[in-house]
Amino acid sequence: MKAFSAPTIRAVTRRRVAKLPFVRDTRLPRSRCLATQAGEAGNLNSPPAIGFAPLTDRKLIAIAGVDATKFLQGLITASIYKPGAPSPEEPRDEGFYTAFLTAQGRVLHDVFIHPNPQLHGIAEAQRKGLVPEHSFLIEVADSQVNALYTLIRRYKLRSKFTHNKVNQEDLVVYSYWNETLSDPPGTPEGLASYGKEAHITRDSRAPDLGWRVLATGQQELRADAEECGLSTYKVRRMLRGVPEGPDEIVPDKTLPLDANIDLMGGIDFRKGCYVGQELTIRTKHRGVVRKRILPCMIYGEDEQIPQELVYRSIPGDGIVAANVPTKTEIGLVGGNKTRRTANWIAGIGNIGLAMCRLQPMTDIELPGESADAPSPYDPSQEFMLKLGPSSEGSAGKILKVRPFVPDWMRERLAQSVNHNRT
Repeated sequence: MKAFSAPTIRAVTRRRVAKLPFVRDTRLPRSRCLATQAGEAGNLNSPPAIGFAPLTDRKLIAIAGVDATKFLQGLITASIYKPGAPSPEEPRDEGFYTAFLTAQGRVLHDVFIHPNPQLHGIAEAQRKGLVPEHSFLIEVADSQVNALYTLIRRYKLRSKFTHNKVNQEDLVVYSYWNETLSDPPGTPEGLASYGKEAHITRDSRAPDLGWRVLATGQQELRADAEECGLSTYKVRRMLRGVPEGPDEIVPDKTLPLDANIDLMGGIDFRKGCYVGQELTIRTKHRGVVRKRILPCMIYGEDEQIPQELVYRSIPGDGIVAANVPTKTEIGLVGGNKTRRTANWIAGIGNIGLAMCRLQPMTDIELPGESADAPSPYDPSQEFMLKLGPSSEGSAGKILKVRPFVPDWMRERLAQSVNHNRT
């Protein structure tokens, strides 16, 4: 790979220090992100260094029973079993990220699975005498909860477990983060005060994403941090190139490796058979992943190529990324107009996500390519998308797009290549 000084990714943050990230004193005064107060993503400030946000677009499905562990193991891309445990079928006791696939290996649902027998206490399962240790909460996009519930019911057959949808009034999903910690702990200080009434899972999809916190509806999460809205959480994800939900990982169309589910720790390539495994394994070991979802920054025709991915709520040209239609084609500036290099997915402010061809849009070397072959990547090459004419009859608007490869993604890609060679 030729030497290249890669652009960096930076979020402009306001540093604060929290002594007790989680407290239960309801009298604690809290500041709020501007977007939470105004309810408008267009007014959103840069995400704070310490904050939390209720994820109102996420819902939970509870599953409990003696066959729950084995059932989920046959459906999800990650392993539900604890590595190195004395018993080979001992389930993990920490939450994790994973996905459900179609039989053809396309993503249906990207989810978190939270194992915690004491958290929800499914009354029906307890009455039937089912073993409480075999219980899980599946966190999924609210628009997909019915589809996932139906899928579980379809595959259940004679498996011994119960499953039900959890009301948001009973259990709320939060995202909490603290970027001031150089070595984040497994559990933030102070969360122990919630006891069995809360559950925490490290969000390890990318660095500094923080933790998923499940808290019962009877208690509001209290944190010595800024309370933010979904828009702030979305900005933090997109700055790190992390897609989530069906609007960004299109169901029944997107391959898991294209969506970086492998790099985000959502696939165990050593586990046994599961739905959709064949194509996933074949792509990993024999194929070449030529496109992936990357974070992008939009900028005006007259602006210089940005070297850092920096969030701005309102771009200099006034066109916000949220207004760019999904699937808008991205091509080379001055290049072949019939050859697209990426498709726009979603955005906010001046940043977003796009499904990008790694070559020629990045300096990432594809496995199997000749090392002597000239790289198709040119750091001076620009990319663009065109918005259609407005209803007033004006001409279409040209926006330039700069993709970025986050450091965490670059490192995990290199680890994946080295692992395949050994």
